Amino acid sequence: MQEFLSQYPGITEQLDLLKQVGLMFSLLFGALNCFMGFRLLRVWTALGGFVLGAGGGFLLGSRFLDAQWGVWLMTLGVGLVAGTLAYQIYLVGAFLLGWLLTVSVTVSLVRPMDIGDKEKLALMAGGALLGLVVGVLIVAFSRPIIIVATGISGAASMASGLGGILGWGAPVVTILTAVLAVAGIAVQFFTEPGKKKRRREE
Repeated sequence: MQEFLSQYPGITEQLDLLKQVGLMFSLLFGALNCFMGFRLLRVWTALGGFVLGAGGGFLLGSRFLDAQWGVWLMTLGVGLVAGTLAYQIYLVGAFLLGWLLTVSVTVSLVRPMDIGDKEKLALMAGGALLGLVVGVLIVAFSRPIIIVATGISGAASMASGLGGILGWGAPVVTILTAVLAVAGIAVQFFTEPGKKKRRREE
């Protein structure tokens, strides 16, 4: 693969640029999620619903439609409907959010590991199954679980993005994830919406 790309330096530069943009996005998204996850809950649930809906719409469109514009139209339409439903139906959105955040953490931690592709795929599949459990827990104990889940997932995204930009290995990324997760969870609990109001009432 490297030999093939070396024949096209323009493509290599574009891929490197896209990688850097992706890492910067991961860093920014992770920071927002780590320290403001609960406040931005409805935004995240809407985005999560849109991503899942768009994926389903793309698969359906590719299967039943011939025109490319029809496929993308179905992708966008189903994504918007799913995102709106996730925003309005809080518990469904919270479940989807829990699943997506768990998958995000798994990918962020597994990607830099020096293991084979089969082992990475197995760990990611395990993360997807664990995400179902996390989704159920978020529905049952929404506020504290959401704060912990967004703190950890945001920390993983931040550490993964920063590690990719600076070239850090898996051990450093893992330690940084733990440190940022503790900080993010503490900040969210301390600045929890309604906390100051309850203190004044007491």
